[in-house]
Amino acid sequence: MIATIEPRKAKDRLHGSGEIAFLDVREAGQFGEGHPLFAVPCPYSRLELIVPGLVPNPKVPVILIDAGDGMAGRAARRLEGLGYLNVSMVAGGAPGWEAAGLTLFKGVNVPSKTLGELAEAAWHPPTIDAETLRGWQAGGTKFG
Repeated sequence: MIATIEPRKAKDRLHGSGEIAFLDVREAGQFGEGHPLFAVPCPYSRLELIVPGLVPNPKVPVILIDAGDGMAGRAARRLEGLGYLNVSMVAGGAPGWEAAGLTLFKGVNVPSKTLGELAEAAWHPPTIDAETLRGWQAGGTKFG
């Protein structure tokens, strides 16, 4: 039987000090519609192909999240078959995460986009518009 973890407990584990993998096994479109901040997309359809690159150490705890449709359970069984030793899944999937009052973020690459937005708000780096950039490129201006 695959261990199920309540959404808030999963979030607490993510904020702990140990190494952990948090994989979203939904397909790309579903992932983009809303996912926990640090969930890594690992679609069920590509699981066996990409999980070794995402989680090279099979001893690392893995938490899976799905659409609340049982996909995480199927993915967990596949991971166990690949030798992953500590796999659990979020109770209720992404809908359960949201129902627990936790945030789902829309889009992809959310952490890096957020970092860029925070950096701009804090440091106000100089910016240029597309026309200026095109002119610089056409004129061979060195920048960087």
